[in-house]
Amino acid sequence: MRRNKEFDILAAARECLGSYDEWPCLPAGIDPMPYLSRNRVPQPFYLSSAQDRMLVHLGGKGRVEFREASVFYFELACGDFIYLPAETPCRIVPETPCLQLIYRPEPWGQETALWYCSGCGTELHSIALDGAGSSLQHAYWTSCQTFNTDPAARTCAHCGTLQPPVDLTDIRWSEVAAALSP
Repeated sequence: MRRNKEFDILAAARECLGSYDEWPCLPAGIDPMPYLSRNRVPQPFYLSSAQDRMLVHLGGKGRVEFREASVFYFELACGDFIYLPAETPCRIVPETPCLQLIYRPEPWGQETALWYCSGCGTELHSIALDGAGSSLQHAYWTSCQTFNTDPAARTCAHCGTLQPPVDLTDIRWSEVAAALSP
């Protein structure tokens, strides 16, 4: 997808390769930058960002799940604007295919990918991601590969449950990162 000063969001959505592509929609340096995604599967990790973000839900049905917050989830409806506070882990779980924009700082800065035990809810593993030097798609892909290949990272220290590797069949982050490379 080419970065323009203006864009047709529906045409851009057709270019999305997989879930959570997070295509930057405008030329580099715009802050905050809108990132477009067409999501069909649950986000493979919770994401905590050092800075606030804003989710604009353009279509589909689903929810945003929060950890370490006074709100556990928010049901998504077309037209919703959801504030994603800094340092609050959250993830998107679509019920139907969803179209979303996430406004985030440019450059994207510090984020943390977190996984939790499906049995007892204890934090399993976290990986700090840094916006310096790589695309967020590359950072997301690398963190999921690290989590998937390390049984110790997927084993709950509290209840001993071994979590399965995260499903990445609808994720195309490596292709998106390659397409965004200069």
